[in-house]
Amino acid sequence: MVPSPARPNPRALAVAALADLACVLVFVAIGRNSHEAGFTLVGLVTTGWPFWVGVAGGYVGVLAFRLAPAALTGAAMVLMKTLVIGMILRSVVQNDGTPVSFVVVSTIFLAVTMLGWRFAARYLALRQLRSGAGTARQPERVA
Repeated sequence: MVPSPARPNPRALAVAALADLACVLVFVAIGRNSHEAGFTLVGLVTTGWPFWVGVAGGYVGVLAFRLAPAALTGAAMVLMKTLVIGMILRSVVQNDGTPVSFVVVSTIFLAVTMLGWRFAARYLALRQLRSGAGTARQPERVA
């Protein structure tokens, strides 16, 4: 990883962190529903907190290495820390265990969603930039 010279934009950092936290929330909600565990706030927090701590750890890494949070390097940092820290906390603190099938499903779902929103955001930004560039007015010439 090559650190960028500038710190990430605080607004971009907040938006990225909220999007990644939302990915974990969706993962937790789907998992609880598939296991018929219900959608109580306490249940969602109890199930999700190890992975939300992992997201926070990922953003500590993003800041420490001065990575752009929406870039693939930032995504890799957040994804890996979310999975590793989340699995360790789930196993050690909650005694829930981490069967291989759970690790595989978690990795696939979180990779698709955490990378997916970044690709979608980049696509929309490029599309907006291209459509705006073609309609920009040219400055008038002064004779």
